[in-house]
Amino acid sequence: MNDLKVFRWAGALGVTACVLTIIEFPLWMIGGTPPSFWDITAFSEYVTKTNVLYLHRTLLDMFIFVFLMVFLAGFRHMIIQKSREHEWIATLFFGISLVYIAITLVSDAITGGVGLDTIGGNPNPTAIRALTEATILMFGSVGLILIGSILVLAGYMTLATGVLPKWTGWVALVTAILNFAFIPSMYFGTDPKGFYTASGWGPSVGATFPFLIWILIASILMIRKR
Repeated sequence: MNDLKVFRWAGALGVTACVLTIIEFPLWMIGGTPPSFWDITAFSEYVTKTNVLYLHRTLLDMFIFVFLMVFLAGFRHMIIQKSREHEWIATLFFGISLVYIAITLVSDAITGGVGLDTIGGNPNPTAIRALTEATILMFGSVGLILIGSILVLAGYMTLATGVLPKWTGWVALVTAILNFAFIPSMYFGTDPKGFYTASGWGPSVGATFPFLIWILIASILMIRKR
């Protein structure tokens, strides 16, 4: 497979990952806002009513992050083909990307386990709460520091090599700052209705969503690369 085919396949699967993420987004909304973790009975009942959504989201994430892995590998290859001097940084970029994907898939597996615990009509409220809380930092602050690191390296390599338009490098760096800014949200509780909380909507909308925009931009430019 020549380089252009690598770039186009990686870009196409990056776009596909973004489309699947957009499709998945309503699955987080139609179940409504979950009750507080402190009310384990109400939270268990919420999960029981929405367990199919839990499994749907887990299934979609499996495909999203496999496709994302191909995109990130293609981005690394593109950098190396442009500048061998940046091979070490490109390898670091891909290594951190794999750690991020692995942690997220572990979180998804635990989330799927939460849904599975309610199937059969005899859920364990304590186990459901414990498993759910185990995913918060992996989806939140731990994931944010990894995404931020990925974007810092991507932005630097883009600016240094010119492999993509340099404005995309600045988009990556600004997005990295947003991710780093939400890391301390882990100190402000787990209220899902809050903005700057460990499981609030701020880290998702203010940090993770811009990461998706960068992936989409880079993917489209890789498909169009000549």
